[in-house]
Amino acid sequence: YNNNIAKIKKYSKKKIFIIEDASHVYLNSKFSLFSKNLIFLSLRKHGYFGPGGWSSLNYNLGKKSKTEFGYLRRNRQLRKEKNLLLKKNDYIKNELYFLNKFRMLNKFFNNKISYLKYDEYFDFLTKVNFDLVVTKRINNWNLLNQILDNKFRKLNKSVSKNNVPLGFIIFTKKRNLLEKYLKKKRIFTSLHWKTNKIISNNRKMIINEKMKNSLTIPIDQRYNFKDIEYIANTLKNF
Repeated sequence: YNNNIAKIKKYSKKKIFIIEDASHVYLNSKFSLFSKNLIFLSLRKHGYFGPGGWSSLNYNLGKKSKTEFGYLRRNRQLRKEKNLLLKKNDYIKNELYFLNKFRMLNKFFNNKISYLKYDEYFDFLTKVNFDLVVTKRINNWNLLNQILDNKFRKLNKSVSKNNVPLGFIIFTKKRNLLEKYLKKKRIFTSLHWKTNKIISNNRKMIINEKMKNSLTIPIDQRYNFKDIEYIANTLKNF
């Protein structure tokens, strides 16, 4: 939580407009969506959402066009179909079909500036039990940490209810090889900095090395005990 925002508000009067990205502080007990400054946030960081975000600006949104409504309806239907196949363990053989369909839909949406309002996403966000999400993420982190038994150097030594991880971040000089290995095992990791995007003359060499070697292993609330066990054992066998 950025305490400086309150200080800026106090001294800014009417000379400064504050635009705040609330994506990472939305769940903080001190935070309020009904602040006088301008706020936007990404809904996708807090649940299984499709496209779009939320802003405190009051646009004259109007009605959805038939094209926009059709897109949203098809996007939601595809997600339901995918989820059903995942539950039946029958998704993999249909994966290319879904990837192509989502790619086509996203191509349409990403090339279109739209002020449409899709209330269902935000309504769903308000109904999520984030206490369960916090507990699940912490348990998954601790389980993965226990099974790996210091095989990799990691970012955090421990986690707590006030320090909830988005993933299990490790460091390895074989990061790119490990990422490819995990993909073959259908474990999809987050790669935050591609090596060719890192500035070579970075004076802070420690940070530079961490950027080159970091990899985030998924541990979020979608994964159960068996999933984490599979991920951990796959990592140990690398």
